Amino acid sequence: MDFVIAKFLHVMSAAIAFGGVAFVLWALMPSLGRIDSEASGKLMENAAVRFSRMIWIAIALLIITGIWMIIVVLTTAVPNPLYHSILGIKIILAIVIFVIAIALTLPGKAFQSMKQNRRRWMIINIHLFVIVFFLGVWLGRI
Repeated sequence: MDFVIAKFLHVMSAAIAFGGVAFVLWALMPSLGRIDSEASGKLMENAAVRFSRMIWIAIALLIITGIWMIIVVLTTAVPNPLYHSILGIKIILAIVIFVIAIALTLPGKAFQSMKQNRRRWMIINIHLFVIVFFLGVWLGRI
């Protein structure tokens, strides 16, 4: 896989995931408060199923392309402690984002307490996304 294609798929997957979270948090959830609770519940349940597919595909692409780009960088570049430190922080934060996303999109009663506080967890994920995007841009400059 060419590095440019891997980077494109990586950034595109992250943008789609971020955009999906932003849409649900800032457009869908406030709109659900304006309709009756039964319709709201059905709509959120239906949207969650579709959204979870999108998020899981994005996570898979992020992991595959991320590993590929790490292999390329580590085998072709001179070791840079700052680069590796930032990369490590980015990976840890990305794992936290993935865990929150998976917990909120798993079907059934798993992680019910997180699902009941979905808005709070999505706000946390939005903030983590912003930090990870910043770190990714920073890595591109080192």
